[in-house]
Amino acid sequence: MEQQYSQHFLYPSTLFASKEPYVVKTILGSCVAICLWDPVTKIGGINHYMLPTWNGNDLASPKYGNIAIDKLLERMVHLGAKRENLQAKIFWRR
Repeated sequence: MEQQYSQHFLYPSTLFASKEPYVVKTILGSCVAICLWDPVTKIGGINHYMLPTWNGNDLASPKYGNIAIDKLLERMVHLGAKRENLQAKIFWRR
C-alpha cells in the first residue's frame, strides 16, 4: 500500500519545519530556498527567502536570508533537532 504524506505549500518569505513526514512544495523565481534535515531525529525544515540580508529597516522577517535561516534553525532546535547533525541543500534559480 502506498503511503500518503501530508502536504504543505511554502509561500515566499515563510518557513516550515516538522517532526512528521511532509511533502513541501514551493516555486522559486529569483528567491532562495534552504532545506535542513537532521537524519538522527528525522526533523526537517525549509525556508523561502527573497533578499539576502536585512538592513535594519522595515520588519525583520523571513523575507531576508539572514533572518530566515536563524528562524528555521531556531524552530528546528525547538522541535528537537541537533545543530551538529544538520545537513543542508540550497536551491535557487539562475
